[in-house]
Amino acid sequence: MSEPNFVSWTTMIAGFSLNGLGDEALQLLFQMHQAIINPNEFTFGSALGECSTQVVAIENGKQVHAYIFKFGYESIVCVASGLVTMYAKVRCRVFL
Repeated sequence: MSEPNFVSWTTMIAGFSLNGLGDEALQLLFQMHQAIINPNEFTFGSALGECSTQVVAIENGKQVHAYIFKFGYESIVCVASGLVTMYAKVRCRVFL
């Protein structure tokens, strides 16, 4: 691809997440940030979905949360819902 944009990055992140490749999805999110391509609410939704599937991903989830806050997406309903889901699922697994 000659010039990747947020759509291509988000598609790759979603694809990795949906296929159980969470580490790769989160690495792409971090690479996207380093490439100075601004994510959108769909990008964060895909990344948060992966962070809620593993207890060990909570540290990555906290980083994603910081990105969400930095870019001002914390009040978008689907992103806020993803954050609540991520924290709730991780907390439930910690106590089980």
